[in-house]
Amino acid sequence: MNSNRRIPSFSFEPAISTIRATGGLLLLLLVSGCGGPLGPLAGGALSGPESPLPEDVAPLAGLLDWQLETVAEDGSPYSVNVWTGVVDDGLYVPTSLILGVENPKDRAWVQNVERDPRIRLRSERKVYTAELERIDDEATVAAAKETILRKYEEESSAHSAAAWIYRVQPRGASEPLN
Repeated sequence: MNSNRRIPSFSFEPAISTIRATGGLLLLLLVSGCGGPLGPLAGGALSGPESPLPEDVAPLAGLLDWQLETVAEDGSPYSVNVWTGVVDDGLYVPTSLILGVENPKDRAWVQNVERDPRIRLRSERKVYTAELERIDDEATVAAAKETILRKYEEESSAHSAAAWIYRVQPRGASEPLN
């Protein structure tokens, strides 16, 4: 046997670099294709089959994960994660009960809704077309906040006291937002 024979060297580095680059690209495509916000980061248009808001919203009460799409000032879709709660026959969305700016007027999505109430709301991969109506009735606001805080297992705070509550209303024609 020839003892001078060399074993060719092999490095996994090029393969690892390729896997990292491909994985990063795949992650970027996955995130950009998710059709909405990612955690606390706002997103664009929501994806999924679209339908009008159902007349009976009670079956939506137990759904925890919701995304809200509004129309930005430039006409583009702007989406965020939101909480919801069902009280009596209404579906409600708070501006925020625990995080972010305390003044609801400082939230981009709130500014969008105040200018144009048309929204799209997604949960369980289904997108509902609707409008938001700000609620001023103190009893309704209190009931909605209590329901939503209980649903998401949070305590009332100064932050939640400052939050606005919107009722999700059906809208006429299903118009594209962009």
